Amino acid sequence: MFTAEEKSPTFDTAAFLANSGLGRRIVELKPKESFFVQGDPANSIFYLQKGRAKLTVVSSNGKEATIMILPAGEFVGEGALAAVPG
Repeated sequence: MFTAEEKSPTFDTAAFLANSGLGRRIVELKPKESFFVQGDPANSIFYLQKGRAKLTVVSSNGKEATIMILPAGEFVGEGALAAVPG
């Protein structure tokens, strides 16, 4: 138990995700290389350590639209994974 004067320990997300380990894998991609494609099974969460990622969708008639540009430090796929019925 912590008193009012003591601070609770903090969890360093970036340090935890900077190393591979149980359930974690570090992958380096080339520019414009896809790490997730619309329609893939929602079975992973990605953490963008450095660089940027373009999030796009493709309509049924083949038109592509950019939804957002994700900066380093963002998670990708957590919304889709959370929506998967267990």
